[in-house]
Amino acid sequence: MIGSETKVVSASTAIDSTVPAGTRSFDVGHPSETATVLPDTSTRSALALLLTNHIIRDGEIVILALKPSLYFILFQSLPVAAVSVLMALIANLLSNRLPGWQLGLIYDAAVFVLALRLIMAMLQWLGRLYVLTDRRILRISGVFAMEVFDCPLRKIEHCELATPPLERACHVGSIEVLPSDQLAEKPTSPGGWQTISHPHEVHEKIRSAIQRAGPFA
Repeated sequence: MIGSETKVVSASTAIDSTVPAGTRSFDVGHPSETATVLPDTSTRSALALLLTNHIIRDGEIVILALKPSLYFILFQSLPVAAVSVLMALIANLLSNRLPGWQLGLIYDAAVFVLALRLIMAMLQWLGRLYVLTDRRILRISGVFAMEVFDCPLRKIEHCELATPPLERACHVGSIEVLPSDQLAEKPTSPGGWQTISHPHEVHEKIRSAIQRAGPFA
């Protein structure tokens, strides 16, 4: 029932005076731990969508609800940006051998491809949400259709913080999450949280939630 699920989330919401203005703190049922959530409209609307689709279950407490950092858009677009710049450089080197209209066509194509990739990356960012509850960890993603990775905390065997040099330079990081039954099958993380702000703090929140949920299955 939508009403009861909404009540569960709102009942677990508490405003902490130690949290900066404009942020939201969710009580996680542990006196020494609260989780700060970015108060952007897209996060609130995504949470409402989760409640509407019964993804957040009755009695389940939301600990964290995060969107990726805006650096996510930049990092997702970097390979295409590199190709676009390379196209422009090659066209510039061949400027003496190509007519002006062909050069203009190459430059326009490079800009168009880069703009298209940036738009797609922005749509990916808008459609992505990372949620941690007292029972499960979820990753919601998708541009034209919502894809949900859903794993009980008891089944998580691999939870590791990864900070590649580029992400570390931007003070963001990614968290690899892998269930025990997929550890041997998939070396990559199907439920990873990519390019999040405050990665060390978020990683500790996830590990604490896993420890409270019980031993690995």
